[in-house]
Amino acid sequence: MKELWYNHDMNELSPLEIYHMLEALKLREFVELVSNGKRPDGTYNYCREALEKKAQQLLQELKQIKNETLENMG
Repeated sequence: MKELWYNHDMNELSPLEIYHMLEALKLREFVELVSNGKRPDGTYNYCREALEKKAQQLLQELKQIKNETLENMG
C-alpha cells in the first residue's frame, strides 16, 4: 500500500485503489486508538463496549464507502 501511495499521482488512481487506501488509513487509525495504553491515572480512554461500538461503526462506514465506490464505477 505504501508503494502505491508514493509511486502514483492521486489523479492516476482508480476509485477502487483510492477506496483501499482510505480503508487502510481508517483501519490503522482504529488500531492506533485501540493500542493506546493506560493513562497516567491507570484508567483507559475507552471501555471494551465503546471500542466494540467504534469497530462496528467503522466496518459499516467502510462497507458503505465500498458500495458507493463500486456503484460509481458503473
